[in-house]
Amino acid sequence: MRSRTRNLIAAGIALVSGAALIACAPASPVPQAVTPSLGAKSAAHLLIGTVTFPGRQTLVTGGAVIDRATVTLYDAANQAVAVGQTNAAGAFSLDPGTAFAPNAGSTYMLDCYKPLAAGGVGADVARLRTVVAWTGSGWNSVSGTNVVVDALTTTVCVIQGLQAGSLQPTDLLGTVGAGVVTSRKSAIADQWSAVNALVTDLLAKDQDPVARLACASGRYYVQPDATSVVKLERFDAGTFTDTAMDAGGALQLVGPKPDPSDPASEIAYFPVTNSGNDGVPMIVSDGTYLYTRTWSASYANTSADAMKWKKFGTGYNGTTRGTYAATLGSATYAACTSAFYWNGGIYQPIGVASQFQRIDTTTGAQTAVNTTATTIERSRGIPGPPQLFTSDGTYVYNVAYGINARTTTDYNGFTVQVLNPATGFSLVRQFTMDTDSFYADGLFCDGTYLYPIEYQTGSPRIRRYRLSDGVREAEWTFPQSHPVGGSPYPFDAAANDPLAGTWDSVNKVFWIGNLSNDKIHLLRGGTYTSAGTYVSAPLDSLSGAPHYGRLSWSATMAAGTSLSFKVRSASTLADLASATWYGPTGTGDSYGASGTSLNAVHAKHRYLQVQASLASTNQDNSPKLQALSVEVLP
Repeated sequence: MRSRTRNLIAAGIALVSGAALIACAPASPVPQAVTPSLGAKSAAHLLIGTVTFPGRQTLVTGGAVIDRATVTLYDAANQAVAVGQTNAAGAFSLDPGTAFAPNAGSTYMLDCYKPLAAGGVGADVARLRTVVAWTGSGWNSVSGTNVVVDALTTTVCVIQGLQAGSLQPTDLLGTVGAGVVTSRKSAIADQWSAVNALVTDLLAKDQDPVARLACASGRYYVQPDATSVVKLERFDAGTFTDTAMDAGGALQLVGPKPDPSDPASEIAYFPVTNSGNDGVPMIVSDGTYLYTRTWSASYANTSADAMKWKKFGTGYNGTTRGTYAATLGSATYAACTSAFYWNGGIYQPIGVASQFQRIDTTTGAQTAVNTTATTIERSRGIPGPPQLFTSDGTYVYNVAYGINARTTTDYNGFTVQVLNPATGFSLVRQFTMDTDSFYADGLFCDGTYLYPIEYQTGSPRIRRYRLSDGVREAEWTFPQSHPVGGSPYPFDAAANDPLAGTWDSVNKVFWIGNLSNDKIHLLRGGTYTSAGTYVSAPLDSLSGAPHYGRLSWSATMAAGTSLSFKVRSASTLADLASATWYGPTGTGDSYGASGTSLNAVHAKHRYLQVQASLASTNQDNSPKLQALSVEVLP
């Protein structure tokens, strides 16, 4: 999580309740809420009025300006007493409820917010303000008994907030009427025209005059926006329920989970034609074709083409499964311990640190490709030639079965580098997994899980690790029938000795090749779960009494996917775990549109947690949440 230090604006409006004088910072935009009927006057303290926003200079697309405003009544402690919403004409009715029992003469602040629906993170919202006072039988206000909230009432409230030492909220009552300000206080009478010009200009630009105006040496001026943002750009901390972080840090539903121990996981076990009896342990796919070659010179290589990549149909995209199509170019680097496909090329070891050998799948041309990242060798997890690696179709995973190990057989865990081939194989992330590893022949990865294939006498062990946090989720052995020992291994048509595999991101299946014969396992990739949730770690606003603006996010939404949010808050971390989850208007709804104002119930609470709900009706797809942010307002 990243956050910027808040620059609090000292200007606020002083509220008087009895003999208490309390200076409070401007409140935050609040969500739209259900407003009582304007005709329902059964409430003893019903507050009825009208909000008038001035014309706007902002050029926005149709429908971007919200036609209703949110109205919030704050008490002397700056706590929300009532929240409502205007109608399209600006009329509102607030019912503080039966528990509300004001003393005669008590003053309250009434704020009205009108954000842009298309506003970005950190953008201003237009805010109007007035002061109201309970007389014992009704309401009085800056505009008298006819409660109006407009640029003029906001002007005198701004003046009072910036001159709180000499002006009281009661000094504002009845000062605005017929488009002018009349006051016996010189600080108001002499300044209101100049301040109103600033207020009107800021409102026309959809900016907040209460937060943006300041005063120094008797001069009023516009200061820079002090809004800060609490932001999540990686989702590697929190509570995951059928969700996980992908290699790039985005949040998604839990992905495919093959289980080779379940016979139903295998779609097919088939031989390829014209393989030359060279075995097919190294295997990659572009979604239409499979590309295979032998592991090294010591294993089942009986033809002159053993070190060349051969091309076979996948059975998808109009090809015939296992049918030979071509042999690519000349022999490649002999020790092909791993390989992956990316962007028209097969990548395999070349025996040089921070370098791959690329074989063009059309021409067979071979080139050396340097990596921006310093790669690691496979046994100790120290810098060296990449030897154990795979790809999920987007990222490349360079892996070692040691963590800065002293010897090649320490087996003290896995070191994982995530590289981005689109940016010169730059390092996206590096992490470790487990403390119990073993010699690994190969591995595959679907972007959610990493599967090392660890050689065991008689049968290999396959483990499934979550990329989000490196936790081992499952383990099973894979049938292997090849006789133990012997080198070189002969070609054995009856053997079942899986060595390495690849994830086919196009067809969402797994291919696993055998070491000493020409048979390939095709495994189901499964589908994404239909729904899951994520609860963030606590987010700190870095303020003891914050106000909040909008909840915003960026996400990739494939067809049939959805994403929604709830938020809970508390003043202490201890209270946060038992706090109630809220949507924009209450506990029964959720945030479904980025840029929605946060519920006013969270005001003055330092800590937040966000709950994300992900769903998909097309389980080949998952929503992907890349970033999440909450505005913290002055």
